[in-house]
Amino acid sequence: TGLTGRVWRVVATDDGKLLVGGDFTIVDGLPNTSGLVALDPITGAVITSWKADITKVNGSRPLVRAIDVRDGVVYVGGSFNRVTAGNWNTIKTTNAVSLRASDANPQGWRPRLSGSAVDIEATSDGRVLVAGWFNRINNDTNHGYFGITDAATGNPVAGIGAWQPSTNNAKYQQAVAQAGDRVMVGGSEHNFQLWDQNRTQMIDSSITKRGGDTQAIEVFDDTAYWGCHCGDFVYQGTNN
Repeated sequence: TGLTGRVWRVVATDDGKLLVGGDFTIVDGLPNTSGLVALDPITGAVITSWKADITKVNGSRPLVRAIDVRDGVVYVGGSFNRVTAGNWNTIKTTNAVSLRASDANPQGWRPRLSGSAVDIEATSDGRVLVAGWFNRINNDTNHGYFGITDAATGNPVAGIGAWQPSTNNAKYQQAVAQAGDRVMVGGSEHNFQLWDQNRTQMIDSSITKRGGDTQAIEVFDDTAYWGCHCGDFVYQGTNN
């Protein structure tokens, strides 16, 4: 498959599509393939019936950095402000949108992020975790950098405690994950944290030194896998 840009995220859907997100603007010379495209996982051919053209109104390249799929809905995040998807006309967005997995028609989750999203995870309890460069969601600064939103509306979930960045003045976060009834987050300066589901208690944390933002968290069965660009020390049990 020929893409005019980079690929940042690849996710398979339950109905056999391979969703590819990035900062490309055209795939295989076909229209309506900017930022996000569905491919046949066997041949790599574009599934033209699934249209999700993601753009930026100022003409710069869009970026789809995060994709997650749960219960027939595709949750998409990155840096973009226009989406022409399914059989809808173009809609305005603010770095995040949800689409139906079957036909790409826009859905109700549409939070307004003040900056780009880096990672998204839709959880089993009807919420969507978001990490990124934003300092607020829907003007709620309590959900800056690490937001917990309602999966149906995109509104910040009420009753969520304040996030505690590391003492090195951490800002942007790059990875989120659900771990049973707990959530994990990691990112800059150089934290990796485990919280209760409403973020009222930090259960555990670690921090790396001499470089080392957290960049990826994946949970499989009862094990969490953590990736970073750290190459020296990991201090466990501390946020300092």
